[in-house]
Amino acid sequence: MYSHPTSANSVSLNPPPLADRYIILRTDITSSVAVHRVKSAFLALPQVQAVTVDLEDVDHVLRLETNGKLAQQEAINRLNSLGFWGEDLEN
Repeated sequence: MYSHPTSANSVSLNPPPLADRYIILRTDITSSVAVHRVKSAFLALPQVQAVTVDLEDVDHVLRLETNGKLAQQEAINRLNSLGFWGEDLEN
């Protein structure tokens, strides 16, 4: 039976686990203007496919759907650079 060799340039057909694809943070985002700024900044990243912020939740939850190649700390750093605070929702 023939086995096709893989290379460093090959694309993995197995997506990352769901836990690695979602970043969920508690934030201090409180306005629709701020939501727009945050969404625009994160959607400019190739690793991010979708961004939501729940302003009605007491934790103002930011939810990022990624390709699995964005670390949570990178997301927090980007949020901080926009003038907002964020931490893991589990804390």
